[in-house]
Formats: sequence, structure tokens, C-alpha cells
Amino acid sequence: MSEASAEFGQHLLTSLAITAPWLLLGALVAGVLAVFLDPADAARRFPRRPWLAASSGALLGLLLPVGQYAVIPVARRLLSKGLPLAAALALLLSGTVVTPVALAASYSALHDRAAPLVFYHALIAAMIGAVIGAAVGPSARERQSAQDAFVSGEPALRAWRRALMLGLRDFLTLLPWLVTGSLLAAGVRTAIAPHDLETLVRGRAGEALSLAARAYLMPGDTLRDAALARDLAVSFTQRAVLALLVFGSTDLMSTALWLSTLRRRVALLTLALAWVIAAPVVFFLGEGHPAHTSERASLPGVVFLGPADTYTRNLYLAQPDTGAIISLLSQPTSIEDFAPAPDGTQIAFTQNNGDGTADLWLLDVRTRTTRRLTHCVRARCTAPAWHPDGTQIAYQRQDFSANSQAAAQTTRVWVVEVSTAQSRLLFDDPQQLGADPLWSPDGRRIAIYDAAAGGIRVYDMQTGQETLLFSEPGETGAFAPDGTRLIYPFLVRGALGMEFYTHLALADLTADTQVSLSGEQDTPVEDAFAAWSPDGTHLALARRYLDERFTPGKQVYLLDVATGTASPLVVDPAYTHAAPQWDPSGRWIAYQRFALDDPAAQPEIWVLDTQTGETRLLAENMFFPAWLPGIVSPPPEQ
Repeated sequence: MSEASAEFGQHLLTSLAITAPWLLLGALVAGVLAVFLDPADAARRFPRRPWLAASSGALLGLLLPVGQYAVIPVARRLLSKGLPLAAALALLLSGTVVTPVALAASYSALHDRAAPLVFYHALIAAMIGAVIGAAVGPSARERQSAQDAFVSGEPALRAWRRALMLGLRDFLTLLPWLVTGSLLAAGVRTAIAPHDLETLVRGRAGEALSLAARAYLMPGDTLRDAALARDLAVSFTQRAVLALLVFGSTDLMSTALWLSTLRRRVALLTLALAWVIAAPVVFFLGEGHPAHTSERASLPGVVFLGPADTYTRNLYLAQPDTGAIISLLSQPTSIEDFAPAPDGTQIAFTQNNGDGTADLWLLDVRTRTTRRLTHCVRARCTAPAWHPDGTQIAYQRQDFSANSQAAAQTTRVWVVEVSTAQSRLLFDDPQQLGADPLWSPDGRRIAIYDAAAGGIRVYDMQTGQETLLFSEPGETGAFAPDGTRLIYPFLVRGALGMEFYTHLALADLTADTQVSLSGEQDTPVEDAFAAWSPDGTHLALARRYLDERFTPGKQVYLLDVATGTASPLVVDPAYTHAAPQWDPSGRWIAYQRFALDDPAAQPEIWVLDTQTGETRLLAENMFFPAWLPGIVSPPPEQ
């Protein structure tokens, strides 16, 4: 089976799994109405005037325990009971939203981010239902109704048994329409990635159209629409998120199922009028600023790579305060590494090409659009490092040899201008080698690893001064927040006989001094993955003791830079830990861990609250976490 066929099958099953339970619920409710609702009572209690009938139908969902697709078999059965078509149309348009299930789901998802959208969504749905029901209902013809199933005085047990059977029969009647809608939805989902629809049109007005298209073409039930709206509220405008909710109520699946209940002309005319009316109302009620404008209560986002157990890996963004994980990219070839921009609005990433080369690309976090930065012919361009002002990115370029497809061992550092995608060598001398570039937070210095020199070269871009720090592991380390100090690894041996292990050294670049923070050469510790706290006073690092405190894997420790005192943060001998990263507030640390005793284990991303000691699992089968600083602002009006 081809990859496309497998993906189509997966989307088809997902669509069926989402829609079928709602449809079954609605069919069972319809069966109860068929048996227990006297059509004479329905005709007597429901107003016949179009405006009153449509207004009542728009609010009828409040009395029914249904939502999204479940309202369709209910409306179908009520029509057979003599419900005016005006009321049935209003119920179909508003019953997906103005119902306890939908209102509760929307409020639960959006109350702390975009609470007004819950009210606006319900208001628009009720208004459109009432208006279109009153306008279309009186002039449209209804489908012929089946014989009514109400039997006066029927024994209760027999009546409930018959209600169940009628409900199942209604479900089976709607099943072909369900399969048709699922096939259409799966085809769209296979052909188009969600972020492609989300970025269909640029600008604040355009993004509302983009999310409306996404909502219609990629059906989801009430619960999933509300959860998606919550995720997108971080980066899209209130108008765009409202468009997602409103147009998601009449999506592609609903269109297919409507055709089982209404005449084709009535169904399509009703949907077209709903969209025509909804568009200006959404534009008027929705605002152009981000739907979620309050300051993040606890955490910014965490970006990471995954899945770890596949060759093709992509970028994901997690919201630790909600647990939501968003796919940022769905590239056909694997992402190798990445670096968030200083302001968090963009992410530079390395994408492998099919011929063994690799290039740098740029991702706009909010719009999910990508732009190519390099065209590295017969070379691998990797390891992006942002300048603090966000205007340029340093990277390493490893050229292929002239007679081999294997990359040569000599690597040079290049710089690409973000605005123009123009690249140049970092140094005028093309013979100057280097890899793994790293800018200091003040932009004054850049560190590169020079294997030929056996260490890290730190260049002062203002004075031209160069400092060489001897280091064997091949990493440039990490600059302190003030840009004047660099923490880096070096090899020692002594505690493990002739075996080498890593210690950490601190270089003061203004005083031209280097000291070991791990202790003397024979100190029985192995330190790695050091990350500075935002105030520059502590390091989070992965440490493994080599004496009686030995653990098979590294644990997370907090090191006081001034005193050298280390205190445990996360210690679990069953796991090895790596890549600790501080959030901008200095309270939270994201880190990676891996189970040592499980042959099928994959890396996990966890978050630690340094104030309470609480840890929480953020993502499974993912690796290389990095915080995404700041709140992403929307692009200017276009």
C-alpha cells in the first residue's frame, strides 16, 4: 500500500470515528421522538408563523441532548412529525451550537482565552437560523415524510424497544451519507495539509477566510472545533477564530448529511445563504487583535522535534499550560535541527533534501508559512544560530568533496541575511574553518568550534580579538546572558581509570580566565548540557556521579555558578536526562528524558517547576526541546 493510500485510510477512519457516535446519538434520540411524540401535540405546540417557527427552532437545541451531527437525524424525524420546515432549517443551522453540549465544550475550551467568542458564536448561529429558516422555509418544499410511528397507549417496554429499533434504522439510513462525507473529508485531508489552508490568504482579513476554508473542508465535531479554536487563539485574530467556529458548524460532512434530510436545492440554498450572512457578521463582531491578548499565565510554548521513532521528523509546538500539541510543519523530508528567533515569531530550521544535501528554511510561527534561506548545492547547511537582533543567522556549511557524495570533514561558518536570503562567509579568509556557531546574547561575540585548532574560537566582533578555549567534545557551549562568559565542556579522566568523561569549564572573556565548575580533574562527576538561568547565576545541567552516588544515566542538577554547589532537581535512576532549557521567566525548565531499561523506549519531553519541584509530561516520542519566547503578534493589516 502506498503512503498516500495509507494516509487516506487513516483520515477516513478518523472521520468515521468522529462523526458516527454523534450520528448514532442523534438517531437514538430521533427514535425516542418517533415513538413517544404525538404529532398532534407537536403541531399544536409549535407556532406556524414562519418567523415564530424559525425563532423557536433556533432555540430548540437547548432542550435536546445533542450537538454537531446529532441534530440532523433529530431534525429529520421532527419534520416527519409535522415540524414546520422553517423551524427545522433553524434547528439544523443553530442546533449544532445553541445546545448544552456545544456551549459547555466551547466555554470549557475558551473561557480563559477568548470567552466573548462563545457568546458571539451562539448569537450568530441563532440569528442565522432564525433569519434563513423564516426566509427559506415557507417557500421550500419538504421531502415526503414516512408514516408516523406514534402509537397511543402502547406498553412502555414495547415502546422503548421499538424506539431503539427505529433509531438504529435511522442510523443505517444515514450511513451511506456518512461514508460519502467521510470519503470527501479524507480526500481533502490527504491532499491538503491543515497549515496550508490556515495560510491560504495573507493579512488579517485573509486569515479569517483561511480559517473559514479550513473549518469547512476539514470537518471536526464540536469538541474538536473548540479545542482547535483554543490553540489557534494564541496566534490568530479574534475574527479569524470566530470564522473557524462559525463555518465549522456547517462543514463538508454536514453538507453531505443535510442532503439526506432536505431536498438538494433547499440544502444548498440554505448553506449558501448562511455563509453569505455569516461573513459580514463575523467581520463586524470579530476584532482584528489576537483572540488571546492576556499575558500568558504561566508558560510560553515549547518547540521540539518528532516523532523520534520515524525517519521523517517535523516541528511541533506544545502549550504546557494546556497540554495542547500543535504540528507546526508537515514536511516530506526530515527536519534535522532548528532555532527559534529571539522574539519567538519565527523558527529557522534545517531540512534534509532528497540528494543528501540540506538547507536552511524559515518558518513564520503564526501563519505557518515557510521560506527558503539557502540553496546549498553539493553541501549540507545546518546548525542555525540567530543574531540577537534577528536580522541574520549564522550556520555551518559542510561541502561535499569533488569525487564523493560523502561530506568532507572541513566545515565553514556562513551568515545569511534574513530579509534578503543572501549568504556570505563569516570570515573573509575562506580557509578559516569552523562549525556549530553561537552568538553571544549582546551580539558582540560569536563562538565557533574549530576542530583543527582543537577547541572553541571566540571572536570579539568589535575589537577583532580572538580567544581560543581548548575543548575536545566538539561543542561551542553556552554564553551567559551578559555575553561575557561561556560555559563549555572538556574531556578529563581519572575517576574512571583510563576512560574519558566530560567536565564543564567557565571562561570569563573579559578577564581572560578559565576555571572548572565540575571540580578537579579526578572529581567523580560527568557534566554535560549546561544551560544558563536567565539571571546568569545558575546552570541547569545533566550530571552523573561516578562514585557511590552513581546512576546509569545523567540526572538534572542546579549548579550555583558562584559557589559551585550542586543541588538535585530531577533524579530518577531509571532514566537518563538531557537538554535542560530555562524558560524566559527563570521558573520553568524543559528537559528530555529516556528510559534505560525499556528496549522500546523513546525520548520524552518534561517540564519542571523549580519553585514547587512539580514535573509534568509534555510530549512522548519527541526530543530536543526549546522554549518559544514571547507571545506571537499578528502580521500587519494587508
